[in-house]
Amino acid sequence: MRAKEYRAVAREKLSGHWGEAVLTAFVAALLGGIAVDTTVLSADIDINELMENAEKFGVNFSLEQITETMNIPPIILTILGIITTIASIWGIATSILGGPTRAGYCQYNIDLQKGESKISNLFIHYDIFVKAFLTDILMTIFIVLQFLLLIVPGIIATFAYQMTFYILAEHPDMDPIDAIKASRKMMKGHKWQLFCLQLSFIGWAILSAFTMGIGGLFLTPYSEAATAAFYKEISKEETPATPIPEFVDVAD
Repeated sequence: MRAKEYRAVAREKLSGHWGEAVLTAFVAALLGGIAVDTTVLSADIDINELMENAEKFGVNFSLEQITETMNIPPIILTILGIITTIASIWGIATSILGGPTRAGYCQYNIDLQKGESKISNLFIHYDIFVKAFLTDILMTIFIVLQFLLLIVPGIIATFAYQMTFYILAEHPDMDPIDAIKASRKMMKGHKWQLFCLQLSFIGWAILSAFTMGIGGLFLTPYSEAATAAFYKEISKEETPATPIPEFVDVAD
């Protein structure tokens, strides 16, 4: 199947379920099950460290002087401090909840292909919380290690591991390492196909940017549904429930 065919399947499965799919994707994003950029929100700026560094260059100032110069009311600084603290706590929480939520979101999209989707599926794999959490951690470590070698191997590894949580969702008894191995094996010869599928949403992503991100509420469930259709198609060629005895080179 080609990218446009997977997108067609996604639209068919989402018909009559858009509201549910958007809400599920939104909750999944809040819980870290969908990758979001929280760099700015979770930034932890040490004001004292900034002032110490400034003093090394002969610049002396205090937080009180900054506040007085910019006429910033103390209440505003307090509110900003509270927001930063909440964002930091949220960042930690999503790091912990991300794996189990991702497994549940994959389960939701797998069931969407069967016409059996429901929002509660987002939490269905919290019963394997530790396993899903470890899977997320291991995937991150493996991808980072690949990127430390070279950019291209890192990108290849990213695509090689993308079916891991779909496999774990359908086979929750699998160990994290076995799920990762199964994804690498399943994606052998399919990485370019998945790349083309994801690239085909670039126009929608650009359009979403012009709607201040609102379009992303619909783009995410659309692309995820297409990815689930892709998974169901290529999984017919594999038996991921059977542990794979050795790693498959992601460059294959």
